[in-house]
Amino acid sequence: MVIDAAGNPVIKRIIEQLHPQLHRILYRKFSGLLGGEETIKHHDELIGVCEQRDAEAAAAMSGEHWSRLGDLISGLFDSNELDG
Repeated sequence: MVIDAAGNPVIKRIIEQLHPQLHRILYRKFSGLLGGEETIKHHDELIGVCEQRDAEAAAAMSGEHWSRLGDLISGLFDSNELDG
């Protein structure tokens, strides 16, 4: 697992705590926004750079993905769409 490879127990604990909530939100609200095929493509590319041991590219790709997801979540909070 990528999180284990990072060797950061704090990040691992945070991700483990947030993972169920993130997936619930992702499935309920973002399937149309992120696009399933786009998300799968991104994860395939991320796995590829991890296999190549390109830590800088993996970090950049992960950062971009999490930032985009964060922006979408913030937009949902702003619009009160998380209630339904």
